[in-house]
Amino acid sequence: MSEATITTHILHALNALPHTCAWKEHGSVYSVAGQPDISVCSYGRYVALEVKRPGQKSTTIQLRRQAQLRDAGAI
Repeated sequence: MSEATITTHILHALNALPHTCAWKEHGSVYSVAGQPDISVCSYGRYVALEVKRPGQKSTTIQLRRQAQLRDAGAI
């Protein structure tokens, strides 16, 4: 199963939940490199998800972005 297919399944499942809005972050010249794939707001909480196929790992730039988010207080 491709990462795009996994992402689609996750988005459908999340958007079926009450009080939840989830969307795919598409990369562009205006986006931040390494930004997680999916953004979610559920019951007033914001969550960012990085989607990977089994066996895949985050890239160096994704790990750097995750560190920046943790340094800003993300869990």
